[in-house]
Amino acid sequence: MNISPDFITQYWPLDQVVIGPTLQHYPTRTVFGIESGQGRFVVKVYDNAEALGLVSPSLEEICQCLYVFDYLAQRKFPYIPALLKTRSGKTFFQDEEKTTYLLEWLVGDHPLPSLEVYAQLGKIAAQLNTYSDFPYPYPIPVQGVIAELNQEAEQYSFKHEFLQCVDQLGILAEQPQALIHAEINPGNAIQTPTGKIVLLDWDSVGMGPVVLEAGYPLLTCFLTEDLHFHQEWAAAFYGSYTQGAGMTKAEKELVFTAALLHALRYMKFANLNKRWARISYALAHKDRIISAIPTIFIDT
Repeated sequence: MNISPDFITQYWPLDQVVIGPTLQHYPTRTVFGIESGQGRFVVKVYDNAEALGLVSPSLEEICQCLYVFDYLAQRKFPYIPALLKTRSGKTFFQDEEKTTYLLEWLVGDHPLPSLEVYAQLGKIAAQLNTYSDFPYPYPIPVQGVIAELNQEAEQYSFKHEFLQCVDQLGILAEQPQALIHAEINPGNAIQTPTGKIVLLDWDSVGMGPVVLEAGYPLLTCFLTEDLHFHQEWAAAFYGSYTQGAGMTKAEKELVFTAALLHALRYMKFANLNKRWARISYALAHKDRIISAIPTIFIDT
């Protein structure tokens, strides 16, 4: 998927384009940097058959995936990269082979996990979850995840225990919805020299159960595969996420269930035994883990 400077200048309002370093390269996707007279940009190029991680997507599906950049720019949400539209005002360009779009180049690095970083991420997540009129759904529905996990269970020696976990997840589909990213963590962020954090990987956002946002980092970020729970990081994130108000016991239970969904989903992408051991540890130490989330005592 080679891209020339002439291709960039033909379809985007840039000149003096110089192709820079390759940042990522996979069989169906390449990401690289460019320099131009208008500044630095990141170019994302996909094979059409798997554009934006979708399966043979239509033009409308690609537009829906990229609409979040327009939507949040209109609302002056400052924690997302700016997307550079084509000369014809479109969010991407597609020819017979590839789908291409450009984002601003963010100067900075992935932030190291810390109290301050997780407090910032909690604040960003809370602001994102205030938007309730986004027109497209979160593309990873709870019921779809449950169906996939039920299939995956057949290959596990701990099938019975795994399915007991899966049986708890259905309640998540019934929870209030808003715009969610659902993978907010330091690895999906850039921290600029001023200390500002900007989120990355916006391809799979949409209207979904808000609790999936809150649940994501509880086990995947704060509980390591070596079974160390970073209670201080969790307290910083959830204290900021709730603006110090805390959650009820029932809400904390839902956050744990959402965390379980994410942990079960990600099992197959790494060391299976370590991931299952982490889930088992979390289930055995659930009360300690959710105690890191500030509590308000108004349960009925």
